[in-house]
Amino acid sequence: KEQLNQINSSILELKSELNKTQEISLKSNSPRYEIVQSSLAARGTYKVDTYAGNVYQLVVDKNNNETWQLLRRTGNSSNDNQVNGQRNYEIFLSTLAMKFTYLINLNTGATWQLVQDPDTEENFFSAIRE
Repeated sequence: KEQLNQINSSILELKSELNKTQEISLKSNSPRYEIVQSSLAARGTYKVDTYAGNVYQLVVDKNNNETWQLLRRTGNSSNDNQVNGQRNYEIFLSTLAMKFTYLINLNTGATWQLVQDPDTEENFFSAIRE
């Protein structure tokens, strides 16, 4: 009976180690970057760094070349926790209007909405208050 208990204990330890290995594997296999596009307009094409929360918009420069432009993100810094080496952010693109584009921190729920400065026409992510 004691030998059976030792075998069961060993099996449980192995299962625990296997689960840890699978968790690490799942986290490391999460893609860091993704490209998403709005179904409403090609100007709504974004490259998202899902680890750091940086969002880049595909734009055309003065030489007519496509380039990625980093969109700044304002506010929510106190509620913007990141875990190294894993996916921390996701972007949501609505099919209704470009203004319903959101970035969310998957760890804390901190959320930003894509807005445009009326004076400069700069696009950026503005924090939504909790």
